[in-house]
Amino acid sequence: MRKNITAVIGFGVIILLMGIGGLYPSNPLTVVYATSEGVNPSINPVPPYAYSKGGVLFVDVSPENPFYPGYGDGLGVNGTFVFDHVFTIENNRSQTGYDEICVRVTSNAPNVGLFTGGFGGNWSDAVEVTLAANESTSVGVRIDTHNLTLGDYSDEITIEAWGRSCG
Repeated sequence: MRKNITAVIGFGVIILLMGIGGLYPSNPLTVVYATSEGVNPSINPVPPYAYSKGGVLFVDVSPENPFYPGYGDGLGVNGTFVFDHVFTIENNRSQTGYDEICVRVTSNAPNVGLFTGGFGGNWSDAVEVTLAANESTSVGVRIDTHNLTLGDYSDEITIEAWGRSCG
């Protein structure tokens, strides 16, 4: 049985012309997820760059983040930024009703890559993982700011879950 969780990411960035320049989020990266009937894995933010507010998962690398670690002003231009363990997905057996689920997280933005666990040099526009009952995985984000022009950017990711193993 396939169940979908849709996550919408608003990726707002503005390139600031200060010194050598910088890429700064005007709005945080936002993940909104809604569940249909059935497989409902737990999705939890991992601070300092992710937090949940009003049922919405935010990824925010700006000083406006309530968990701002106190350094930097956002993302720089013409760089690659890796954020390990941005959020976790868990097969909470009491919520999903399955001993094993397949979870797929996808992004359509060419400058946003995804990976599970710690960053090992590999990323993709889609990651897929099988989770046993009460097992979890973390999802990280890789953002490439090369060749971005001044402006705001939006993206959407989708989190899907099925009551079976992947593959």
